[in-house]
Amino acid sequence: MSTVTSTATQAPIAHLKITWPLLPEDFILPDDPVENTDQPLLAAALRQPLTAFPELMQDALVVSNFALCAAIQDRTICKAPDWMYVRPVQPWQRPESRRSYTPHTEGSVPQVVMEFLSATYGEEYSVEFTQSVGKWFFYEQVMQVPHYIIFRPDTGHVEVYALTEGRYQIQKADASDRYWISGLELFLTSIRLKQTQAEQCQ
Repeated sequence: MSTVTSTATQAPIAHLKITWPLLPEDFILPDDPVENTDQPLLAAALRQPLTAFPELMQDALVVSNFALCAAIQDRTICKAPDWMYVRPVQPWQRPESRRSYTPHTEGSVPQVVMEFLSATYGEEYSVEFTQSVGKWFFYEQVMQVPHYIIFRPDTGHVEVYALTEGRYQIQKADASDRYWISGLELFLTSIRLKQTQAEQCQ
């Protein structure tokens, strides 16, 4: 599949200290509201096809608006992708519900993260890493997530980025308007996302 270099990123930040501690029990996660009513339905539509493949669900974490954590320069940073798929993940042994996920310490790096943009999107394209940490920088340079997907429910536009040599490269759909997601070994179809959005509007 051919790629086009993204211009939204910058050179890797080699001097940053990145570690993978578990989220402290007293760490207060932001209680951010879901930005639009499409998000739960879209998240469910993304999860549903995976249930047909038990091997993709075994030892997997498939969640939405869930804290993904790392420490940058000993500062705990959490982002909450609108949808995330991780496999394999270590079994959760505690009685309380899991509230966060730290790659390398608790399992693999997510294979896919996805953001559903609102009309007033913010940090999804941000490469900021000094005072605040943008999601683009966090997923690309810190987590090194292989696939970052951005979907705009208001227009139906899909952007699929694949990590290539440390940078996100925007992917082109095939003739059937599909994107191949390695790791899942499945196609993502923008048509299905648009159909789900249309069903929500009915």
